[in-house]
Amino acid sequence: MASRIRISARPRGHTAGLLTIGTVAAGVVNYAYTLLMTHRLTTSEFSVFAGAQSLVLVVGIVSGAAVPWVLARESAVAAVQQDTVRLRQAINFAFWANMGVGVVASVVTGAIVASFGSSVDALLVAGTSLVLCVASTGLGLLQGRGRTTALAALVVSEVVVKFGVGLVLVSRSQPSAGGALGGALAGACVLLVALGPAARCIGLPRSLHTDRSLWRAAGRIGVLQVGVSVIASLDTILAAALPSLRGAAAGYQLASTIGKVPMFISSAVSTAVFPTLVPGNAFRGRVQALRLYAVTSGFIWLALLTAPGDVIRGVFPADYGSITQWLPYTASLGVALGLLNLLTTFVQSRTTPGHSPPSSGFTAIAWALSSTTAVMVLGAALDGVRGLAIGALSAGWLAAWLFGLLATERRALGAVPWRRSGRVRRAVLMAAVPAVMVVARPVPALWFAVVLAAACLVAVAAFPEFRAFADRVGRGAARSVGRR
Repeated sequence: MASRIRISARPRGHTAGLLTIGTVAAGVVNYAYTLLMTHRLTTSEFSVFAGAQSLVLVVGIVSGAAVPWVLARESAVAAVQQDTVRLRQAINFAFWANMGVGVVASVVTGAIVASFGSSVDALLVAGTSLVLCVASTGLGLLQGRGRTTALAALVVSEVVVKFGVGLVLVSRSQPSAGGALGGALAGACVLLVALGPAARCIGLPRSLHTDRSLWRAAGRIGVLQVGVSVIASLDTILAAALPSLRGAAAGYQLASTIGKVPMFISSAVSTAVFPTLVPGNAFRGRVQALRLYAVTSGFIWLALLTAPGDVIRGVFPADYGSITQWLPYTASLGVALGLLNLLTTFVQSRTTPGHSPPSSGFTAIAWALSSTTAVMVLGAALDGVRGLAIGALSAGWLAAWLFGLLATERRALGAVPWRRSGRVRRAVLMAAVPAVMVVARPVPALWFAVVLAAACLVAVAAFPEFRAFADRVGRGAARSVGRR
């Protein structure tokens, strides 16, 4: 039965557009869920929910990168070589490795949540961590096959179920962080559907001891990804865990959650581009990914900074009125974290079973993690929430700068600016967008219209598949006019 598993004739090229759209749609639902919880939960309960959700985010990023990315690379190679044995071994390894990682993650996250939440909160987060890790095997196989549409559908389905179940639990019980976290567990279970295509290749773990090269590759990727995830979530975790900030930083935690949209965009781009970063095409892939991220994250940053204050204050309860004060900090932090995530993806792409990453990557993440922790803790101790916001912003860009100093990443960053005349004109056109958004800010309806139009422009400019679609539509319209 296992030998009949289908291998695609060739892995598909990275089409990050659909996956990014799916990620954005999932983000919209996720932020609507967070908005709902600001109305349903007290500020103290929301602080627990935000801190626990940050831990789940860490597990989600790590579980979706370390072992699954190794599986993605192995499945892509197996597809080219038509090697079913290699694919079966990689899938079996990935499943049991993820099971082990899930057990460790559930214990660690449960223990952390127990320090500032209830035992129910801790159990729910532990269960969510385990499910995310186990399901990531199927996601890695889809990634290696270039099934970005299926990945996008699963990402959206997860948050929709999370929203629905969480709403029911919070509405039918005493409003608490546990109800909101129960929705997250239900949503994570949706991802188990991805295990279907891989189930036939999952056997006993007896062969894991022979997969030393896969263990090394997964471990190296995992170390880098754990570091990035901790840096990305550290500010909201500290806001929930530090006694001096607990309950008083709910507005900052909400702003931090919203401001990290660019990191989710970066994760979608990384997921799509990682299997294609192979020798001979890696530099071009890195530059394309950086250009895509620069355009999309720049637009999101502008949208967050120009969002009408009255609209923001009208959407969230009065207890979170300070969000407008912290959003400029967290929006800029989100851009830095997304860049950091993308740069570490480039380092991880050089981590294959036969090819170790440069030691400078591990040095950079060690320095980044230690310095960001120190800066955030020191900032919180000196100036409370404001100190934490300044410290987090400084730490995020410091971490991105450390990885930008690495040779291959520095070379790719230097090639990001467009030099061809057509692309220069496009860049000039997009430079006019900030001015229009600022002018439209006093009129919320006009601002929304400008943002929607700019989003379409960004999609066409950044993603090749959308640009090709727009070209086809334009040619079709031109032919219709010509017939008349």
